[in-house]
Amino acid sequence: MNLKNSRLMSIATSLLVIGSSFVALPAAHATAAPVNVTFESDDPSGYALGDTDNTIDFGGNASSVVTSTVGANTSKVGKIVNGDGCYSGSTFLKLPVGNQLISNVSNLVTLDLYSTVAIPMVKLKIEGGAGDPAREVNVSHAGNGWQSLSFDFGTGTAVAPGNYRIVSLFVGFTCDAPHTTTGNVFYFDNVSFLGATSGGDTPPPVVVTDTPSLFNFEGDGTTGYADPFEGQQASIVPSTPAGGSLSSTHALKVIDNGGQWAGTTLGWHGTTLVSSTHNTATANIYSPAAGLPIMLKVDDGGVWPNTIGIESATLTSVKGWKQYTFTFSGINAAIVYGKASIFVDFGSAGKTGESWYVDDVAFAGATSAALDGSAPAEPSDTPSLFDFENAPGTGGYVDPFEGANASIVTSTPAGGSDGSTKAMKVLDVGG
Repeated sequence: MNLKNSRLMSIATSLLVIGSSFVALPAAHATAAPVNVTFESDDPSGYALGDTDNTIDFGGNASSVVTSTVGANTSKVGKIVNGDGCYSGSTFLKLPVGNQLISNVSNLVTLDLYSTVAIPMVKLKIEGGAGDPAREVNVSHAGNGWQSLSFDFGTGTAVAPGNYRIVSLFVGFTCDAPHTTTGNVFYFDNVSFLGATSGGDTPPPVVVTDTPSLFNFEGDGTTGYADPFEGQQASIVPSTPAGGSLSSTHALKVIDNGGQWAGTTLGWHGTTLVSSTHNTATANIYSPAAGLPIMLKVDDGGVWPNTIGIESATLTSVKGWKQYTFTFSGINAAIVYGKASIFVDFGSAGKTGESWYVDDVAFAGATSAALDGSAPAEPSDTPSLFDFENAPGTGGYVDPFEGANASIVTSTPAGGSDGSTKAMKVLDVGG
């Protein structure tokens, strides 16, 4: 029997037997919701599967709409061939601005998922696009075929105001563990948004508050950690070049390998790290050379490519230790920018594995430790030319040793430096 028709019969029976209490039954969700994705030819939801423009599937996922041949469901369903990325997923629904898929009416979403393997994490994410918050809920699947899953977006922290109109499904999300579902085929159907509205239900905006946050890498991970990406290497070390943060015993060491976007996530905080009140961050950074670009980024901790974040203005390094101040613009007051990442020699295509050190990254009014001024400063260079024209003196002089013989002369073999009147002559004798 077609599973959708079976659900309709179940609803009718429930209405006859228990009257108004039918709304608590999972079988009613598919037809009672204001927005319901069924993948049928008469489905008005506006869903899209099958990535023809690289906006639906990511992380290697491949999605399509097929007629189900598994279990009792013989209707149209969404099919997912799982990709090799830990974040592999598909964005299957994008409603126009003004629509809300969760609201003060209901924050519950249900869907049917088919899998023959147990899945510890099935993630559903709802967001609104650039400048809007995102919200995620994780549930598990037992691996016993078709199973109805419920995602309650009202649990946990308060729902931030904004647009919730774009939906992505991640089956087997495992960025904190080995990704074991590459190539597995999953099916989903009857995605029901019980609190969906067509406008007029957007709550008034509120400002997310920040609290002082300092990542000094001294503690157990709550004060900073090392999570490099795109080929970069990073670790927390107890030894740094002289001149770093006063009283510091640990710092983040970054070995700058990888691509142009190689970076390191250095911390996560439960509240926003930047706001309209605190739009700067400071950090003590050791650079192996002068003139290299440094950038700090904060984001909402979402899964790429649906992350909402902002980048600081790019700064230019000096050689050695310096305390830098990064400035952020375009801050959305409704976004919790809780994750921070640093990019050294940002944008360079010729990274050579140089070592950098980062310490005392301070946000939202926290203070970076002062640098150790008693340590010897990094030597600086200035243009120098020894042309022997004004020798002896700043233009060069001769000081042979170990038996060599040298002098400054006015006559040299043809083909020497243009405009030169003097050079150093060396007689190669001695040891």
